[in-house]
Amino acid sequence: MVMLVALSRTHVPPRALHLRPALAETFPGHFRPHGEDGSFVIDGPEVAEQAIVKSLVPGAAGFFTIHSAHGRYSDVSKAPGRIADPALQRLAMAQTCWLSIDFVHTWGPTTEAYRFIARAMARLAPADTAVLLRPPTQGAAAFDEPLRKRLAAAEDVP
Repeated sequence: MVMLVALSRTHVPPRALHLRPALAETFPGHFRPHGEDGSFVIDGPEVAEQAIVKSLVPGAAGFFTIHSAHGRYSDVSKAPGRIADPALQRLAMAQTCWLSIDFVHTWGPTTEAYRFIARAMARLAPADTAVLLRPPTQGAAAFDEPLRKRLAAAEDVP
């Protein structure tokens, strides 16, 4: 599973109307209003909670879903996915919303999916994001400005 989850106190509905310009800014020349380059964003079946993205960005291509929800992210408190650091787990448990970007399919290496997810998460995660999760291993990190910059640069891509 290739995905990142941002835990925050702010719910950001993943509406195509708002995602398209953010992704166009993150990936210049792509996500144009009429899908001229083949990349697009559409609202998912759960309009206020999900969007579907096709990226043809070189080196960051694939199909993805973006989910957003009110409520605690369920895997935070469950074993074996439990966050090892007690302070980080308490911080994660205190967050009331989550945003995830999930890989669905790619026609290239999975590193391209990670690259898209990392850069998109750097741009889309709310300003008050406190914790970043990397399921399924539940790797977790405090979401701070240096981490946002590493994500934006797509560093640490496996």
